[in-house]
Amino acid sequence: MEWKIITREIIDNKNNITIVETSQQIDEVGNIYQIHGGIIPKACQKCKEPFDSEVKAFPLTQKIPYYKCEDCEFENTGGEATLDHKIETSHNIKKSTKDRIVSLENKIVGNKANIEHTEDDIIIICDRCNGF
Repeated sequence: MEWKIITREIIDNKNNITIVETSQQIDEVGNIYQIHGGIIPKACQKCKEPFDSEVKAFPLTQKIPYYKCEDCEFENTGGEATLDHKIETSHNIKKSTKDRIVSLENKIVGNKANIEHTEDDIIIICDRCNGF
């Protein structure tokens, strides 16, 4: 893949056009390489597929005990309070489990960029072309 220096045309008030080279380079698919190290990936250099990845939050859950009284409206997740209710009222208690969200895990989903720096080039390919 060939990188080309991005140029800009500047027109002054006397209609003189000056072409200025910027500190950025662009390749055939629109990826931008900034001379000071930054890379803005736009599409895979191999299959030309645009990158469309995003960060999504996925809940991590844990099973917790859940107690419900069959004779009244008592509901609780604590065993001690449930035992006290059972002793004080002699009601029948049904035990089950519920899922509780303990945290959120952020994951990158979609077609994302894999950037490899070689000695004389920068290679930007997608997960599919990289074999993931």
